[in-house]
Parts: sequence; structure tokens; C-alpha cells
Amino acid sequence: MEFQGNKKGDIYLNSVLEWMSTLTKDDAPTPPKTTTLTGMVNGKPATMSFATLRQLAPFDSKADKFYNYVKENDLFLHQKNLASESVMHRELFMLEKGEVIMRRDHLKPLVQLLFSFVTTNVSPRTGDKSILMLWEIPVLYAILTGEIKFSFRHLVLMNVWRCRNQKGKKLTPHVRLISGFLEKQQALLPKEKPYNRPHVVYRLREVCLHENHLYKQTKVWHKVEFSDKAKLKILQWGKEKLSQGEMDDLDSSDEELIRKKRAAGELGGERSSVRAEEMVQYEPRHSVYSWGVFDDEMQARVDSSRPPEYAGWEMWQKSIYDQGTRQDVNREQQQRTPSTHHAVVLC
Repeated sequence: MEFQGNKKGDIYLNSVLEWMSTLTKDDAPTPPKTTTLTGMVNGKPATMSFATLRQLAPFDSKADKFYNYVKENDLFLHQKNLASESVMHRELFMLEKGEVIMRRDHLKPLVQLLFSFVTTNVSPRTGDKSILMLWEIPVLYAILTGEIKFSFRHLVLMNVWRCRNQKGKKLTPHVRLISGFLEKQQALLPKEKPYNRPHVVYRLREVCLHENHLYKQTKVWHKVEFSDKAKLKILQWGKEKLSQGEMDDLDSSDEELIRKKRAAGELGGERSSVRAEEMVQYEPRHSVYSWGVFDDEMQARVDSSRPPEYAGWEMWQKSIYDQGTRQDVNREQQQRTPSTHHAVVLC
């Protein structure tokens, strides 16, 4: 999310297009880890591989055996080979709306935000972004749950090769990344003047502003209010919940206002700060839809199930444990609720 291998923001569009137009693929003995994509720029070959992508930035920080190297056809054509379709739909979509429709507004709130990240960074594309593409379902599911462990370098190679072979060749993905790659390989057209597009790190605040969501950042939380008034609260990376009574849910302006009122005698009593905090706490959602793993009741169940040693765990261990708890609670809820058939409508 914070790749800045091309900090200057220079994009060599003509060199990228020439490289893409001459691209060939070699799987070598043990694909995809040995797969290479080679193109020519001004007569000089430039080979993209797992190794050359790693030279740009520390993509895929885990050991190679950590990742699931999926088949290209499974990702783009046969997603059910990667995970159960019903399981992925249950994690990603608001099933209370009825049938599963491949539209952005049928995704759960947090997944809608992840979708913006996927379509601009992970598997960038053009076209109507209110509609989901089939291959975006397992990618979203992987980011949300960690059940599929995609290698980003593998996704880049597959996406570049797929776009190279698409009818009409309407999209060149990862132009910034490819520009940085060609510059490092010293394979650029002579005297090409680059377009300068400074790199912008993906930030939740800008995404919410672009998509007309209300965003607020407190000491430890990201808070988002969607157009249907559903509210999402996300603990900031590396932060821990503060102890009860501390003003962890107030932003700096709220806290300063309360401090001034207390000094002026408008707030009295030693518990006034707690009452003021409770007034600005996000209320539990009262929506026609159940927000699944991200509603307040679910979070209470997750919090209460954590063992004493939880506080000493690594962040990734906490995430895996909490995700398992959410899945257990979801299964309990489904057993209490009569199942209904959810048809997939491809738009």
C-alpha cells in the first residue's frame, strides 16, 4: 500500500507501451516462481520476474512457501476452484438484500472500501467500477480474511499478461510500477520526456472524500459513515484500545471543546468526561441490513472471546484469531436462520 519505488512520479508511457506490445512469456521449469515476462524497448530486452519486482520494493514480505500460487484460469475464469462461492459471498456481500448481484453497493461497508484499493492498486482496471468483475471476488476475499494468500508479484505478472492478450488491448495496468521497472532496467526510449504524476500513498481519508463518505480519525480509530447512515469503526494499525474512561473515541477538537467547557464550569462532576464521551460514541447500527462481521454486537462477541494471552500476541495473530471468532458466530447465526437460495446475477 505504500510502494514508492517511483517517488519522482515519472511515467514513461511510450516506453511502457512498446514493452507491452512486444511482451513474451516464459514459464520455465517451476512456474509461477520462475515465470518471466520479457519485452523490448528500443531493441533492449527487459525481463519482469519475481526477482526484478522484488528489486523495486519489498513486495511479498513472507517466504515463498507462505503464498498460494493459483492458476491463471482459476483466478480469471473458475473462481470456485479457489474457495467456496457461498463462503466468499457470505463474507463479502449483504445477503439480506436477497440475491447476490455483482455490484459495489451490494458489498458490505468495509469491503466497499477494500474494493477501491483493489481496483486502483492490486488489480487496476478501467470501466464501470460500480460493477464487480469475477476475479475481484477472490482477491477481496483474500484481503478480508487471509484464507487465500495471494502473492502480489504473482498477481502483477498475471494481470499484465492478461491485459497484453485481451481483445482490443484497452488497458495497460501498473503503468507506474512498469515505469519504475524499466527505469531500473535502463530500458527506456532515448530522449523520452516522462509525464510527471507524483506518487500518492493510498489513504482512507482521500478514498472517503472521493466516494462521498464521512470520515473521522480519532486517537485510535478510523470512523466512516456511509450514505445509508451505516457506521464503520476500524482500529488503526498498531494501535491498542485505550482503557475504559479514556477519551479514545474523541477527536482532538471534541476533546479540546470538552476541556474548555469543563474549565468554564459547564460540565460538572468527576464523571462528566465519561458522559461526554458516551454522547459522541457511535451508536449501534439500526439498519434494515445486518452488517455481518462488522456490527457492534459481533464486535462485543469478538472482544469477549479473547483469551488472557491475547494482549501479548502479534497483530497478525490477533487478526487470525478474531476472524475465526467471527466465522464461528456467523455459523451460529446461519443455523438459527432458515437458509435461502442466493442466485448470482452477472451484470
